[in-house]
Amino acid sequence: MFGKKRHSIAELENRFIVTLQTHQANLLSVCQYYYPTAGYEQSALYNDIVMKLWKQKKQLLSINNPAPWIFRVANNEALSHIRRDKRLGTYRIALTSAMIDTVPNEDDDPRIATLYHIIGRLTPDEQELIYRYLDRQPLIQMASESGTSVENIKIRIYRTKQKMIKLAKEDNSDL
Repeated sequence: MFGKKRHSIAELENRFIVTLQTHQANLLSVCQYYYPTAGYEQSALYNDIVMKLWKQKKQLLSINNPAPWIFRVANNEALSHIRRDKRLGTYRIALTSAMIDTVPNEDDDPRIATLYHIIGRLTPDEQELIYRYLDRQPLIQMASESGTSVENIKIRIYRTKQKMIKLAKEDNSDL
């Protein structure tokens, strides 16, 4: 109509799929950057990015070089995804076995058993934070992986330590 080329729905879908396959590595790298551990969060983010691109498919298919535009949309969607997760309180970094060393022999020192007992009474987020702290993970790395500032991580560590001291006093145990 009026000099504009009309595309069938099937043709648009095929062009979208080809474009998506062409730039799939870039999309996956964005997902892996924001969610380093593979899992539900990564696949959910990937699906959200694809849905955002699908909603804007006509604009996507009209661009000669869509790579920068796709990258921008993917990053913006990833940041929105993380903000939404933080607001809902669901943003977590998956705990991996590499983050937690094997439990030392508790017979050697009863304080170790007490420490693990007190850590077991913390929330999963606090446990993760303390295990990373005990593993001497850099604060900058913890901050970047959790999407918060270094100052926020310091405050959370301090408050978790204070909570552990309080729990130890309640148990009448020495740490």
